[in-house]
Amino acid sequence: MDIKTQLFKIEELDAAKLLTGKPDEEFDKYVQKLHAFIDSFPDREAELHAALEKQDTAATVKLVEGARDLLVNIAAGALASECTKKLENLANEQFAKISEYVDSLITSLKTLSLDIQMALADKQEQAAEHAQAADESSDKPISEKQLWWWTTIRIAWI
Repeated sequence: MDIKTQLFKIEELDAAKLLTGKPDEEFDKYVQKLHAFIDSFPDREAELHAALEKQDTAATVKLVEGARDLLVNIAAGALASECTKKLENLANEQFAKISEYVDSLITSLKTLSLDIQMALADKQEQAAEHAQAADESSDKPISEKQLWWWTTIRIAWI
């Protein structure tokens, strides 16, 4: 299964709407955004946990805004919309409710990150298999017919 199909199957991503009929260059840019998301997630998660531990409402709200921006960037529309709705009143909530929401957000982000990593790992695995197959085919000896053909072509160029 190709990477587009894998990414289109991730329910949280609106990749199918975003990429259907688009050139490969746009898909490659989207994959780069996904890589940036999964690379930055562990740091974002640690920052959110630290803000929760300190019970710093302002920092927590700011970090949730940052998470929402990341979700918008990778076309995770439903999760981004949920963040936007929660952010309207998040600063006015009791910290226990803020903590509860942030814990559920972290779980959702973690699941999304893992789903993306699995889809991208399949792409990397396919690329590795393709490279291995190319290496194996280059190790095969050249047949006499191939040698004659390449020699004839080379002589024709001279």
